Amino acid sequence: MDFDSTCPSCKHENSHSKDLRDSLAAVQCPDYDVPVELGNIVIKLKPSRYQDSNRSKQISFEEQKMLQAIENSTLAPEVKAAEVSVCMSKLINIGLEILTASTESVTIVSSEGNVSVSNPEHIIEFYANSETSTVRKVQEHLNELNKQSGLDPITVLCDECQSEYRVPIEFDYANFFASGF
Repeated sequence: MDFDSTCPSCKHENSHSKDLRDSLAAVQCPDYDVPVELGNIVIKLKPSRYQDSNRSKQISFEEQKMLQAIENSTLAPEVKAAEVSVCMSKLINIGLEILTASTESVTIVSSEGNVSVSNPEHIIEFYANSETSTVRKVQEHLNELNKQSGLDPITVLCDECQSEYRVPIEFDYANFFASGF
């Protein structure tokens, strides 16, 4: 795979090539059968669809740009605060949508019988009303699952200053075949 990177030391643009056979052989399929257990709550996760993940990234990017524009504007402080509050609320909702898209079910375990929910509307309501620590634990579990299926960054050498630096390898399906068009 050919790729470009910018050296963090001297800002030189470098071109690299990497044989991915060994890297891809080390990729593991995450084990989604291991649930997140939080006391009497059991949360079963599932892989999110690329479409959901990509949509959330795009919306989040736009919200971040908007926040930067608000911060750099000459708006009155109270107007800025209101705009930032709206943006933060949208970002929180994006986070809840991502969690919901990655959640197969939420089960409450009780001696009177378990109650399991798999309806996305009920799951997003569960997360919206959960304690921050619950949401954080699920996010941490999702991050661990994502790390299992990812590739380790590659160490490369700058052609200009000979500094070594690490470059993450990410596959964006939308761009994977772009050079062929």
